[in-house]
Amino acid sequence: ERGADAHLFNKNRQNAFDAATLGRHTECLRLLQPTDADKQAKDPTANKLTLLMEACHKGDLQQVEKLLGGTSEDPDAESEPLPDKKGKPQPKLTALVFAANQGDGTIVTKLLERKPQEAQLLGALMLVARSGNVAVAQLLLTHSPGLATIPDEKDNLAIHKAAQYGHDKVLNLLLQYEADARAANTYENTPLMFATRFGHSSTTAILLRNGADKNRGDDKGWTPLMRAAANGHTKVVVELLKGSGDPLDVDAQDKADTTAL
Repeated sequence: ERGADAHLFNKNRQNAFDAATLGRHTECLRLLQPTDADKQAKDPTANKLTLLMEACHKGDLQQVEKLLGGTSEDPDAESEPLPDKKGKPQPKLTALVFAANQGDGTIVTKLLERKPQEAQLLGALMLVARSGNVAVAQLLLTHSPGLATIPDEKDNLAIHKAAQYGHDKVLNLLLQYEADARAANTYENTPLMFATRFGHSSTTAILLRNGADKNRGDDKGWTPLMRAAANGHTKVVVELLKGSGDPLDVDAQDKADTTAL
């Protein structure tokens, strides 16, 4: 009502839609759904979009085909958004990322035919791993199977994002493409740590079946059990207790000598 912009991204490319999805806040998601007018508006997070980016953002296949058939549009071009209100730079986006965010497989396929750069492919895969669009994830992985094993600048794999948001179908797909269930990012967080922290019990079970280390700690010594216990995720704790692999160390201590209990 006050004009707050639900589309604005933070430095991790997360917006209000992502937060509502992560928290399973269905009423918030309903309120955040864009109107028809919003869908036709230019994305406010990108102040210098190309015509192709705008067409992908709107899901306008006819315009995308027209632009790709010409010579004036560069499919590899990146947006140059202005810094946010605090002066922090906004993430650069591409036509492929806009198409993936829109979830339009036909447009994504058209862009893949132009052989986008690896960085663009990875950015798109990270986004759909977070949103849970398994169909677009399949398109990207079919085009470039190795994407599932490529980390971003913080050593996150797409499987980290799928685990964080509890998207089991995308998670299983990534595992089929040899994503490592034990991979750790810059902060020593594994996919299992994200799944347990955010209360995704079924995701936790899948990761445990695929070799995730239930006793490994992050850079502060926090284990998956500590994450689940601290956030009151009882079902996740049960999965850790009964899951496959090594016995669960219920008395593990972090660097401050704190246990899960």
